[in-house]
Amino acid sequence: MTAPGGSAEERLALISRYYPNFPSLRRSKDFLTLRAKAGLQAFSLCFEERGMGWKCRNDLERFVHAGPITAELAQGAAHVVGLGFNRQVSSLYYALGLDAPGGEAICGDKELQYDIVVGLQLPPDYREAQAARTVAERCWDAVKGVVIDNVAKETPSSYYAGNACPILIKHDALGDASSGACRKPGGLSKLGSQ
Repeated sequence: MTAPGGSAEERLALISRYYPNFPSLRRSKDFLTLRAKAGLQAFSLCFEERGMGWKCRNDLERFVHAGPITAELAQGAAHVVGLGFNRQVSSLYYALGLDAPGGEAICGDKELQYDIVVGLQLPPDYREAQAARTVAERCWDAVKGVVIDNVAKETPSSYYAGNACPILIKHDALGDASSGACRKPGGLSKLGSQ
């Protein structure tokens, strides 16, 4: 099988014709690499189609979860959904990739810091915010500077402070600039409910 051409729908249909219908393909590194490349290209096209954003987002999530999840596929999906739909969703895929073999390399992704910041700006109970917190925790050394810098710009009642403050407290990273946002009702008081 070579990389399929055509519309997003045609590309994805060709992939699904082979996978998961032939379970032995789960063990073929070459096929999985081709599936990831062709699938991510198809989803890039899908997001370009007017009015298809939510459908593409949901289909991409199913595509990645069909597994096996690789760090490369998850990282690629984070970029595709971030570019084509919304950067706040990217953390869902980074979090998946961290659990895959070689997933620690995701912490060095050049887009990761920005994507975590926008993910932490969501209400704490959103899946995307939960994923952003997970990624921030697991990639702490790579993202601590941006997380700390941004909490200092937030009001104590912001979603960002509610999401970031528990991480800062856990890592004993409350500096003068961030401690104000984390010590007032929006910051620390949210800790008790999480």
